[in-house]
Amino acid sequence: METESDTPKEVEQAHEAELGARLTRARAELEISLEKAAASLKVDVAVLNNLEAENFDALGAPVFVRGHLRKYARILNLPEQELLDAYEVKTGDNRVDLSHPILRETVAMSRYRRKFSLGLIFLVIMLVVVLGAAVFWWFQIREMDVLHDSEIVKRSQSQGLAVEGGGTVSLALPGAGLVSESSEASAPVQLPLESENQVEPTGQAVNIEPEPEPAPVQAEESAPVVIPEATVAEETVGQQVLLVLTFEEDSWAEIHDGNRKRVLYGLFRAGTRRELNVPAPVSIYLGHLQGVSISVDGEAYAVPSGQRTGNTARFVVDPSL
Repeated sequence: METESDTPKEVEQAHEAELGARLTRARAELEISLEKAAASLKVDVAVLNNLEAENFDALGAPVFVRGHLRKYARILNLPEQELLDAYEVKTGDNRVDLSHPILRETVAMSRYRRKFSLGLIFLVIMLVVVLGAAVFWWFQIREMDVLHDSEIVKRSQSQGLAVEGGGTVSLALPGAGLVSESSEASAPVQLPLESENQVEPTGQAVNIEPEPEPAPVQAEESAPVVIPEATVAEETVGQQVLLVLTFEEDSWAEIHDGNRKRVLYGLFRAGTRRELNVPAPVSIYLGHLQGVSISVDGEAYAVPSGQRTGNTARFVVDPSL
């Protein structure tokens, strides 16, 4: 029995003498056999024998000894911390005491920094993924625009509009306006150097009657050539196309019409059907070509093999070509 007058050395000796005997005494008071206690803890009987005999070296590392002591103390209704303190005094295995506020704060900060580092790494990975997706999307849109522009230029070069008087009109991209080229150069205008009625000076006075001035001639103004902008736009865009897409599997789709207007965009689920009546040429991108059936003006359309990349396809539908 410890008293207030016990010295620290006496307390340590009491712990050393009591640990194994205390376990044995508590088990005997509860009338629990070693076999029953071992079966309850799901350990070998030898483990409990070594604990009661204080043969801790046979149990392995100190962490295993502490674990066995905690479990044994629970079924014997003994205070766990007292048994652990007695074990540390006996073996000299003094662990870091976290009861000091500074030590607790240090451990807490270490855990916080570890969690913060993991969170920062996760955030950086997410930013890289989002940035990569944005760059990929931008390049897809850019490639689609370039393909569409090249088709418009080809159509513009293959078509021409005649202008009265021998002129030609060059068609540019929509919104770029019209450039008129005159096939005939205007004749240069020559001004008279001297009047025909000029008389050389002589010694005699000569009376010259002035010739009557000719009546002014009103020049006929030619009617300007006006080409309606709407007519040119219609010739450039082309005929209407009835396009039907049936999604048999999930697929990404993006479609631009002849006016470079995006008329379809997004991820479409299986069973979806989209019908579009748009001007040609129609630029189409499909992310899962095998899962989409296409028909143009009521007829099944097969995507050319040269415009496929794996299971994706980027192509232009233009019935006039």
